Amino acid sequence: MDRITRLPIKYSLIFLVLTEVLVWIGPIDYTIKKPLVLILYLGILNYALYLGYRRGVRKSKVTSCKLSIQTIHFFLILGLICTIYTMYVKWGARGYSLTFRHLIDSIINPGQAYVRDEKVVFNVSILYVLISPFQWAAIPFGVYYWKRLDSFFKFIVIATFIFTIATWLGIGTRKGLLDLLIITAVLLLAKNPSILNNKHSVRKIKIIGMLLVVVFLFYFVISNLSRGGLLMSEISQYERVEYKEWYAKNIPTPIVVGLSEITSYLSGGYQLLSLGLDEGIITPTFMGMSLSTANYANRFLGYDPLPGTYMQLIQDKYGYDKYEYWHTMYLWLANDFSFILVPLIIFIIGFYFARVWVDTVNGKNAFAYPVFAYILVMVFYLFANNQVISFNLESFIGCVLLYEFSKSNSRSKSFV
Repeated sequence: MDRITRLPIKYSLIFLVLTEVLVWIGPIDYTIKKPLVLILYLGILNYALYLGYRRGVRKSKVTSCKLSIQTIHFFLILGLICTIYTMYVKWGARGYSLTFRHLIDSIINPGQAYVRDEKVVFNVSILYVLISPFQWAAIPFGVYYWKRLDSFFKFIVIATFIFTIATWLGIGTRKGLLDLLIITAVLLLAKNPSILNNKHSVRKIKIIGMLLVVVFLFYFVISNLSRGGLLMSEISQYERVEYKEWYAKNIPTPIVVGLSEITSYLSGGYQLLSLGLDEGIITPTFMGMSLSTANYANRFLGYDPLPGTYMQLIQDKYGYDKYEYWHTMYLWLANDFSFILVPLIIFIIGFYFARVWVDTVNGKNAFAYPVFAYILVMVFYLFANNQVISFNLESFIGCVLLYEFSKSNSRSKSFV
């Protein structure tokens, strides 16, 4: 694999390994009964992702699906409409008014605006399900086709960015902001891969990237404190977890608190994964691999798979709320496929990750861009939960179907 081809898997694995290492070197004193079992299983999963990606690159064929400028305009306009509607749904379901004042208040005090999604009732129409892929495609299309757009449609793209950011800020949630940052950065690199050969440009990218990460982490810590009912000036009073003795004795409390909040977010799921591994293999559920599939099972089959999942078992036995804590995507997948088959699922994800990246970086199949953005988010949140399937199932399926249909109706050539 050349430098550009291995870019996503290289940095994805570096990030995932970092989240795993934090379990042992971070400030939080996690209780891991069988550390060697956890390390071995995570190693197998990381290797499965890499092998799947490598296999996907070898088997990939560059497909072509060019869109007319009118089709791009259609996606962008519908995407903006869907984004505004999503803002209306997410804010309205929480009882928030669509005002600039609420947005400012939620930025100042994000904890007050935050309500976990599983505690909110959404009335999503069939029409919204059908048009949701357009919303997800709008930003990737806007980034990739920016130079082909006139001033009006560039304004549409900027407005979509603004409303997307406002949507997440208004409900005190960081996830969407981080997704937007990562997707935009990677798609810009995919569009201009030659920039990586310019040392000056690479240095500039690293500086800008580090500044954005610092700003995001600062907001992350503030929002977590706010959810705990504290201000930044009261950080020394925030004691949510047990800190390791060395950190408690040698590092100032405000810094330890900030580090622990970041560590808890990035590596907390592995503690619950280890608890699941301790329990061994349980009877597989049906459609219990995500909140969204569980919801559909409940609505259309009259069957609730969640009581039979690892999440419920861990909540009942150890007291970790199944909605409040990360469990990793691996544990969610184990509900349906068991720990034995999870590495195979990760292999398949890696395989598909490579296929859509090859089409994305070659810039010939427009429908690869939104699918790649989804797979990128899915891989990024492996440490947390089944993010894409839980919260974007309908639009994900729609984008994948559009991509696969475009491939089946295009000429293709081998990538390697």
